[in-house]
Amino acid sequence: MPPSNITAAPSNWGAEAGTRFGEGVSWAAIARVCCDAGCWAEAAEAAEQALLIALQVGSLRIESMALHELGFAILQRGDSVHARKLCAQALDMARRHGSRHQEGCALTRLAEVALGSGDADTAMQIAEEAVQALTEVSAAVRRLQAMQVYARALTAVGRAAEAAPILDTVTQASRHIGLPGPEQHSGMPTSRTDLKPGSPSATPTDSRSPTEGMTDKSGVVLRGAPSHHRFSHGVEPIPIPHTGQHR
Repeated sequence: MPPSNITAAPSNWGAEAGTRFGEGVSWAAIARVCCDAGCWAEAAEAAEQALLIALQVGSLRIESMALHELGFAILQRGDSVHARKLCAQALDMARRHGSRHQEGCALTRLAEVALGSGDADTAMQIAEEAVQALTEVSAAVRRLQAMQVYARALTAVGRAAEAAPILDTVTQASRHIGLPGPEQHSGMPTSRTDLKPGSPSATPTDSRSPTEGMTDKSGVVLRGAPSHHRFSHGVEPIPIPHTGQHR
């Protein structure tokens, strides 16, 4: 159920909704940063905060962003079934929202979850679709991430020779724009024998929270993600019907 304190929209709801939308996007972005840093608890909490805001403002975009990050974080707890369900739900919402970019991001995380749960064949197919989607919208950075997942899946199914040039391209392009390359993802499986549910896809390199020192739009320093778990114990967000008014 939606939070009980949500009542009829006030007269200035438009401005307030815009502010809350920005906050939701920010929390979803923090969840992604935490996932990429291997800080799973912080990622889950940030994603949960984004989900709460998504329900309040009726945003399929934010809900999709938050769901696939939450799913990726939950995978690291060993719950691959729930993780894949959340990522699949995120993909469905991205498609309902109509954003090819967000669809590509959701596909990438779903592929990562499939790979981390031991299903390299499915991961390979999904990652290839993600690369295509992100190529269409010229999302260079996200496309590199999808290519990396695709190459790891190829390696896991015994097609390392095909994966090698892709990983080389990702490495060179990542270095060119100052991003971490595939060699920094040593925790990812490289063959079928390495695949097992809950395999980490990144390892923390810093004991601090990834949100430490960051500020929200009000200038408040974020020392960590919210402490209230609203969705991580199996409670799923309410699907929001697409009315054409969602952000």
